[in-house]
Amino acid sequence: MDFEANLAKLESLLNKLENEQTTIDESLKIYEQAITLSKKCIDSINKSKGKLEMLTQELNKIDFDIN
Repeated sequence: MDFEANLAKLESLLNKLENEQTTIDESLKIYEQAITLSKKCIDSINKSKGKLEMLTQELNKIDFDIN
């Protein structure tokens, strides 16, 4: 799954946690899933950040002086 899909699933899980009808056992399972998805989202953000930093370094190497 990509970042957006993981984030949407995470939001869905959080809504389930907020539901008063959710049992404690269900809540624990949902919480565990939410932690896993949170880690995946953080990994995606870190990978994107690294790629942006690399691209910025490449951009900074370009000489835009036309003269």
